[in-house]
Amino acid sequence: MPDDAPTPPPELPEALRARLSADPRVIGAAWTDALSPTLLVATTWDGRDALAAELPSLGAHLVPEPRIERTEPFAWEAIGADGSRFGVRVVRIADLRPSALGENAVPVIDARGLMEQWVRWSRGRPEAVRAAPPADETPAPADGAFAADAALRVLHAARSNAQAPRELRHLRRSVRGVLAKHAKDLGDGPAADALRARVAAATAAPLDFLPGEGVR
Repeated sequence: MPDDAPTPPPELPEALRARLSADPRVIGAAWTDALSPTLLVATTWDGRDALAAELPSLGAHLVPEPRIERTEPFAWEAIGADGSRFGVRVVRIADLRPSALGENAVPVIDARGLMEQWVRWSRGRPEAVRAAPPADETPAPADGAFAADAALRVLHAARSNAQAPRELRHLRRSVRGVLAKHAKDLGDGPAADALRARVAAATAAPLDFLPGEGVR
């Protein structure tokens, strides 16, 4: 698969699909991909708050224990011991507007066709609107584990896209700075230990070399 080919969305676990499909509060669901695959669940007007309280149990279908997790009012995200990272968000269907988030979304539960409509409308926005910078949003809490994982993913993506050596060296310095800043704030437990090992592997390599690179 070419490096610039879209990444196929992950399979939705059948237990999670069945649970969401049978829930009268759920209108539909779609995979979105900002930093990591996130399942966006659209709900009825009065279903969002109650379903938000169940986010950790919904997310457990995507990232089994041991994991590092964080919960916000309407979003949940976790990093698994295997390096996987998934999230779940809930939003009222009436609040779901055409946006950049919907351009590459992939509906996975959509009996009424409303998620597909959202994707279609998001892709059909005028070019001037699509080119405008996104509206300011409240940033997620500065969590060391998630910041370190994000830095590792940026580095991996840059390496996969075969950036110029000079650009890669500059990026590695920046990423290693982020990793060093958060190295002491990765938490405890098996998942945190696995993340710590990923950080150690990335920071131990010379700036001109990373694990997995070399003479071919």
